[in-house]
Amino acid sequence: MSPKALIATAGVVWLAAGVNVIRMGVLTWEGLGWACTAGMVIGLILTFMAFGMMFFKLSQKNVKRIHAMTPEQRKFYNFMTLKSYLIMIFMISLGVYLRHNPAVPRSFISFFYVGLGSALSLAGIVYFVSLFRKNS
Repeated sequence: MSPKALIATAGVVWLAAGVNVIRMGVLTWEGLGWACTAGMVIGLILTFMAFGMMFFKLSQKNVKRIHAMTPEQRKFYNFMTLKSYLIMIFMISLGVYLRHNPAVPRSFISFFYVGLGSALSLAGIVYFVSLFRKNS
């Protein structure tokens, strides 16, 4: 695969994951009757900022890694590193656990998922923006 195809694949995966996580957060928020507290808004912003910075840096680093790959290394599954796959599996598992744990307030799930999904979506957008840069 070409570097651009791998970067586009990463962008699709991250953006799709982000939109899906936002969707789950919005559905949970809707189930609360759209109740909104200052704590929820602050939590959403802090979640987005924390994960947004982390995912932004990770996506930029990954774009550089993809460009540095030899043609033999550019396999479809190499749009992410093994470490990233393991982190993704952990995060999905943790998300399923949190959503199904009755001790976790739905208000937390709603703002946390919207913030986290927005950060994931931002990373997906970073991949797509990198496709249109002159040095890509």
